[in-house]
Amino acid sequence: MGFKTVPRLYAGEVTLDQLRDWVHAHDSQFRQGHLEGIVVRRENADWLENRAKLVRADFTQTIEAHWKSRALEWNRVV
Repeated sequence: MGFKTVPRLYAGEVTLDQLRDWVHAHDSQFRQGHLEGIVVRRENADWLENRAKLVRADFTQTIEAHWKSRALEWNRVV
């Protein structure tokens, strides 16, 4: 169907400093320029236990309106 999936960059334990370094050292695989951020997930064999997103400070500064303050927009598969 042409869906793109997010690549797994690493599996294992990392520190917050290592995550920050990764975000600043790598470019996006989906557009030109730096990564916007990374998603960190902790899973067991059956479930997603926790997740978080680390976003570059210069990326968040360019957002005019946070998604929580906008009207809900549904994604559609055509």
